Amino acid sequence: MRVSNLEKHPEINANLFDFSSENELRTIIQNAEELIPRGSGCFFEDNALNFNVISTLRFNKILAFNEESGIITCESGVKFSEILNIFVAKGWMLPVIPEVRSITVGEAIAADIYGRNHYKKGSFSNHLISCDVMLGDGSIVTCSKESKPELFWATCGGMGLTGVILRAKFQLLKVETPYIYQESIKARNLEDLFDIFEYSKDFDYSVAWIDCLSKGKNLGRGIVGRVRHATKDDLKNSSLNHKKQYDLPFIFPGLLSQKTYNSLYFHSQLKKKKKFIIPYNTFFYTFDKVDNINKADRKDECIQYQIAFPKELGYAGLKELLDIVNSSNQQPFGSTLIFFGKQDGLLSFPMEGYSLSINFPVNSDLFFLLHELDKLVLRYEGRLNLAKDARMTREVFEKSYPNSEIFKTLKHKFDSNNKFQSLQSKRIGI
Repeated sequence: MRVSNLEKHPEINANLFDFSSENELRTIIQNAEELIPRGSGCFFEDNALNFNVISTLRFNKILAFNEESGIITCESGVKFSEILNIFVAKGWMLPVIPEVRSITVGEAIAADIYGRNHYKKGSFSNHLISCDVMLGDGSIVTCSKESKPELFWATCGGMGLTGVILRAKFQLLKVETPYIYQESIKARNLEDLFDIFEYSKDFDYSVAWIDCLSKGKNLGRGIVGRVRHATKDDLKNSSLNHKKQYDLPFIFPGLLSQKTYNSLYFHSQLKKKKKFIIPYNTFFYTFDKVDNINKADRKDECIQYQIAFPKELGYAGLKELLDIVNSSNQQPFGSTLIFFGKQDGLLSFPMEGYSLSINFPVNSDLFFLLHELDKLVLRYEGRLNLAKDARMTREVFEKSYPNSEIFKTLKHKFDSNNKFQSLQSKRIGI
């Protein structure tokens, strides 16, 4: 059957296997020369693709929940949307929320996903207590930060290359209401935007939309959304508009040029600063607003290019990157900037600093531009996001992920026959 991930790039013919028991999974692993686990297909590119793919979607039971501590145990095929639908009403939220709610727990661990609150809460591994992994020999190992830590850290962010994640035990976040208090602030340019980020760190979440096609004194202009979980007292405040919809412009503008669309969006916020309360899912799920990015107005393929720069080089790196994008003939859309805190993990993407995501429609000239951007990223000691990559070279990977050799050693230790491979792992030499 035809299989792809979120952005339909690439799309391949693959054998898709599923399982509902450990014995079924063990048989699948033993009979395959190579394979890769997959959840909902919420990785963006070729990191969960192989010609043999194991779907975890039928392994999807919630096994236990402690209503006092907020600790949940579940199988890896459980989706974040299912957890939120059940537990937000009980006063518990996921501690880390990515852009797509249909991501599974297994995918969250394999990519060590992060949210717009990374500078406060870190990645998913910060809240993961333990997980069970079936290795290539069919054995099942329970690992945590204290027990089998090598397997734990190789699995968190390991893109499914150590084995199939079966179960996970992790901590939820206590909240008073299912609502979000947000302040939306216009930034005149990149320098202004960085200043707003700096004095917004007391908020639980921060994200900025950036107009990547603005130039000159307006280079890097955007709108910053800084957010905290709303309290019951907030909901009593009649001066806040509970119906206001927070909307980043991720839908392709159709008949308008992207530059015109960006300008209209930026100027649509008439005030410098706005305050309002919204449901949590309106803020968090950018891509789900159009069901997913495949179902937007665009019919063509697209690539999300996401990079991170260390804090001390972030401004200079982003300024030069925006200059290069501006001088190209590309029409990027849906560009967002977030701030990262420090992060453990061998292949975890975040580093203390800034991360920019840019969506590009795929065309014949795009890959030359991305190659130039890769060189800039290395020059500024940054890295590309493995979970959103379909073209990174082995050289770029090894230079930007300093723990890559340690990961390769551990992968060989836990998967000596190299059962678990993806198109991405072959390309970058893991």
